[in-house]
Order: sequence, then structure tokens, then C-alpha cells
Amino acid sequence: MSGTHETGTSPPAGPPGSPPWPPWPADPLPPAAERKLLPDLLRRVTPGGAFDRRHRALPTWRLALYAGLLAAGIALPGSGLLGPWPMLPAAPLALALVVVFAGYVRRPLLPVLALIAGAFLFVAGHQVEQQRVLAERGEWTEAVVVAKAEGGGRGKQPTCDLEFTDGSPPDRVVCHGTSAVGDRLRVLVDPRRAVPPSLGGPHVTGYTVTVGTLGVVFAALVAAGTSAGHRRRLAEAAGPA
Repeated sequence: MSGTHETGTSPPAGPPGSPPWPPWPADPLPPAAERKLLPDLLRRVTPGGAFDRRHRALPTWRLALYAGLLAAGIALPGSGLLGPWPMLPAAPLALALVVVFAGYVRRPLLPVLALIAGAFLFVAGHQVEQQRVLAERGEWTEAVVVAKAEGGGRGKQPTCDLEFTDGSPPDRVVCHGTSAVGDRLRVLVDPRRAVPPSLGGPHVTGYTVTVGTLGVVFAALVAAGTSAGHRRRLAEAAGPA
């Protein structure tokens, strides 16, 4: 029949003297063959793939539990309780978790709260490390206040420049509002000067409770948001009733 052709064959010849026409294009590959050309990982995460089916098959409570445990596993090294070095990889991991969490939840409130809790956790974790160092190897000594700078803002404490009576290098410490130039203060210092000195004893317990509370809040926010996001995705997949 005129106008028909077979895939991959040459088209009919044109008028005499005209250039030959290119071959007919081959038909598209069948869907099964197209999927085989995709990398296995990409094929698995496409809608209806293995990862998608397993994800939707998980109960909401179990997925929320996994997310909460992952957040707690990142919060623990970020709390400073394991030392300073585990805090270094924990910070980018926590940020990456919050970014993925925000994309999954698709609601700004819980990710923002989780980000705030994580930021306070790492700040308090830094204080935990300082207090731990002072508790382990801190030494009490006397120093004389040679200069004082007022806080200059709401919530900011004054700082005092100190000269130590034992000849140690001068340092600066957060001091009381009643401290004045010429006062002699009893100061807890780290002989290696790895952390700032302190006028009070090490408060390891207080900061430990603080980072523990912040870690629980961080993990709970991630778990709650994951639960809400999973329920929303299941409802969207089910469609209108």
C-alpha cells in the first residue's frame, strides 16, 4: 500500500536527479527496554520502583522512629559529650539532615524549629567541652583585674583583663558587674590555655542537662515532621476518597 514502510528500510526514491532521502527512523524502544537503559539506582527510586514501594509500605511510626534515631545519632556527637573532634562531622551532617527533612515535610515550621534546636545544641556542646576540660585539668590561681569592659548591650556581660600573680600570660575572662580594676580574683584556668578561664567552678552537669534536652527536642522534631510528611504523602498517593 502506498505510503507504508518498514522500520529501518530506505524510503522510496525521489524524483530523478534528487539526493537520496535518509532512512526512516527506527521506532522508539519499548518501555521495558528503556528502563533497562537507566542506572539501577535511578530505576529503583522512580515512582513505582522498589524504593518507592518499600517507603510507602513502611508504617508511619516506624519511619518516624528511624528518622528520630538518625537525628539522635547526629545530635550525640554534636553535643560535645564525646569530645571536640566528633563535633566537626556532626555539624554538616545535622545541616544536611535538616535540608532533606525540610524537603520531605514540605512545611517550614518544624524544619525551622529543628534548625534552631540544632544550632543551640552545637553552641551548648562547645560549652560542654570547655567545662569538661576545666573539670579535668583546671587549676585555681589568683589574678588582678587591670582593665574592665562593660557589656554594652542587653544580656552581654562585662569582661575583665587579668594579670596572674604566678607570672602566667595575661588573659580575659567574663567577670561580675561588681568587679573593678585592682580587684584580686580567684580564677580557674587551663594550664594549656586550650579553653578560656572561668571565675566559677566547672558546670559540667548543668550543660550536660542542657545539651541532652536540646538533643531530645531536635530528634523529636525530626520524628514528628517525618510522621506528618509520611501521612501526607500516603494520603496524596491514595487520592480523593
